[in-house]
Amino acid sequence: MMIKRLIVLLVSAMIPAYAQEAKQETAPDRPEPKPNVEFYSWSVNDTNYSVHFLVSFDQVLSMFVPWGASPSREVEMKDSLGNKAKEAQSFQSMHKIYLNDDDKIKVSVNGIKWTPSAESTWVDVKLSVPCYIYGNKATKIVEFDVKENKPVTVTLKNAGFDGSDVQVTLKHGTEVGCTGMILSSDKLAQMHFLGMKIFNVDDIEFSSSGSVRTSNKYVCNWKINGENKIKIAIDYANGIKKIMVPIEKRIGIMGELPLKKGEK
Repeated sequence: MMIKRLIVLLVSAMIPAYAQEAKQETAPDRPEPKPNVEFYSWSVNDTNYSVHFLVSFDQVLSMFVPWGASPSREVEMKDSLGNKAKEAQSFQSMHKIYLNDDDKIKVSVNGIKWTPSAESTWVDVKLSVPCYIYGNKATKIVEFDVKENKPVTVTLKNAGFDGSDVQVTLKHGTEVGCTGMILSSDKLAQMHFLGMKIFNVDDIEFSSSGSVRTSNKYVCNWKINGENKIKIAIDYANGIKKIMVPIEKRIGIMGELPLKKGEK
């Protein structure tokens, strides 16, 4: 009996992590994470003034910028002489110099066809940016018959930005110039999709030769070597939280300047 139990334990330890569906962990209750906003850089040319900030949080959390996010026009910019930008915008990107760096979001703010007056000494920037964070990664395992190639629809629990479930459909075919497994959903841009991996029935992973992403489709070209049945592991973020981060900074020629009391 003891020998039989040892064999079961050894076999279980040898099964790849993606061969079994990952449990969706529930994050423990914790206080609202506090954002940190730091000045990064500024630049100016003949027609535009730009300033950049880095946003992080006081807890080690994963952050992301939604795919295809549009710039925001809810931005105020003015110089020390009171000259305001008639139009300004901000957009976000991930900022990571080294792989082991904590996640940070780079917020770039541009005055459109506006520069500070030559006699001004600083520029005030005011805006509020949405930041998306999550603490958990979930994995959904799906079995797929390549020979039959019948589309399979699955539900990704708690995958939406608003905490809703998201339905995705899998099939094999050609889309946007790429042939392979196609994951599609009308809500693909409203979730944080982390990728797919494919295994054969013996849990051996296939190699990929590239992928293509659109607003509602993800196509990855896998060499499946004539397999009839495969397993697909879909990775995604769940428990996503949106936090609005206010930014109100004064930027001088040498960098950030303190705002005096009552000037906000």
